[in-house]
Amino acid sequence: MQVVNIAVSDRTLVDRIAGRRVCRSCKNIHHVKTAPPKVAGRCDKCGGELEQRVDDTEGVLRERLAVYRRQTQPVEAAYRSRGQLVEIGGD
Repeated sequence: MQVVNIAVSDRTLVDRIAGRRVCRSCKNIHHVKTAPPKVAGRCDKCGGELEQRVDDTEGVLRERLAVYRRQTQPVEAAYRSRGQLVEIGGD
């Protein structure tokens, strides 16, 4: 059995997730850097207001990464020690 880990730097994860904006009306997703709306703060699909999800803020993301390090990274290390971990660059 092989286990795949997509390795992404913390900075990249924070940039990707903290930049996400969701339309309140139709739930269409934009990103402030990689897929910005044509009109700032407005959904390209329906014109609805874009918002940042509460769990997409940098502070919340940093805490989620800390929890990952405490709870999940040890499992990753166990697979690595058995030669079962395949890492793919995700940056």
